[in-house]
Amino acid sequence: MQNRQPGSEARSGKTFQDGNNPLTRAGRGDEPMQEVLISAIGAAQADLGTVQRYDSAEDCLRIVASCGFPDEALNVFRIVRRDTNSTCAATLRKRMRTVVGNIAASYLFVGTSELVALQEVGVAAAHSAPIIVDKGRLWGVLTVHFRQPWEDAEYDPAPMERVAVRFAERLKDRTSEQTFSDRDASRIAHSPVPTKTGPVMRSSAAPIPFAGSMLREHRHVCAFFCSADDEYNTLLPFVCDGLN
Repeated sequence: MQNRQPGSEARSGKTFQDGNNPLTRAGRGDEPMQEVLISAIGAAQADLGTVQRYDSAEDCLRIVASCGFPDEALNVFRIVRRDTNSTCAATLRKRMRTVVGNIAASYLFVGTSELVALQEVGVAAAHSAPIIVDKGRLWGVLTVHFRQPWEDAEYDPAPMERVAVRFAERLKDRTSEQTFSDRDASRIAHSPVPTKTGPVMRSSAAPIPFAGSMLREHRHVCAFFCSADDEYNTLLPFVCDGLN
């Protein structure tokens, strides 16, 4: 992603037209979070985004701020449960970042109604980060969306996640989003975030020895098995590493 700017033009094809989205207008009490969200979109050089609050009673995510999405798209994702096909639902399940550079080719989305809804609004890639506050509690999920797909090597998730971490720090020991002030949002939004001056700026990652091999910058492990014995023999080195 070279010199991308937030709010870039949508891909060709059918997209929702810009609508009157109440979550992106003033007067809903979400202005501080809106400012943080815009900061995250800028840090990631993304195009759209959402902030979702975790509802522990219903075990779901609910949108509390958004940027760039029309009502039609928000209605699909206004309430996200664990079985929803989305990066935010995956982040809810595993409490870790979920980065998808091409939703059309991702196992999370292929053949789903969620893929159709995102493609209609022009979304091609997404990055969700958990917002973890006091004592490891999940407050919610911050997600930025891109109108163009990209390869993993083209995107550094660190700048956006620094915004998420600063957001979480301001939310610690607070009981609701209403206690999150305009001053808090301003501090987060105006904190320095590294800018990309070249094709990509990636955070350094030292190689990790694992199961007889070295896991370098792209740490993805995949295995296919033909039998139970094949599975056992393949996984045994990983089990031994874990025990050690």
